[in-house]
Amino acid sequence: MKLFTLETERLRLRPLTLDDAEKLHQLCDVNPEVWKFDPGYAPSFDKRVELIERRIQQYQTYGFGCFAIERKPDLRLIGKGGLSPHEFENRDRSITNEFEVMYKLGRAYWGLGYATEASRSWVK
Repeated sequence: MKLFTLETERLRLRPLTLDDAEKLHQLCDVNPEVWKFDPGYAPSFDKRVELIERRIQQYQTYGFGCFAIERKPDLRLIGKGGLSPHEFENRDRSITNEFEVMYKLGRAYWGLGYATEASRSWVK
């Protein structure tokens, strides 16, 4: 399956790879301000790898998902975001698939409009 890349004025959103694990761990898992509400604890590096592996599997299922967010023009990785699939079991045991627009940026990239710009590209 060939995956796509999204481009905005200031950002490139591309599929995550395992090569992103160390940088995403530094951006999302080290600073308590970034992880304090989601997931509420500091994930280990191994957990970050596991989460990326899960995202890569979701690409095979849905053709999209949570992508790396890179800042142009240097394509510096600043976080992750996209459409995150969730399965909910209903009372009748049927399954409802829903997708949430999500993002998580390194603390240095908050307040600059990057999350809004990335989210708008996914909704569009």
